[in-house]
Amino acid sequence: MHMRETRYSGVPYDQIENTISHVSDLLSTVTSLPGFRDAYVAVSRQRGQVSVFTVWDSEKAMQDSEVAAASGVTEAVGGIGGYDETPAVERFEVVKHETW
Repeated sequence: MHMRETRYSGVPYDQIENTISHVSDLLSTVTSLPGFRDAYVAVSRQRGQVSVFTVWDSEKAMQDSEVAAASGVTEAVGGIGGYDETPAVERFEVVKHETW
């Protein structure tokens, strides 16, 4: 499995909920892509940060999703008032997963 974190930093406090809404809209498209497994949205209101974690069956599925979702990320950023940065993206290989 592989995981991607897309991190929106410096989001104005009054735009956190709007950011979450735009990210949720984008996720509704991403969840239908081949190899999608799971998604998490985490927020630090104090730091003005919204992170989106998506989990993929394989590195290839994760890479393919980036091409498919690129325009949606641009639209999501454009819809966040007071935010004009490109989100940071980190990619990880999942080496352990547990549920309880």
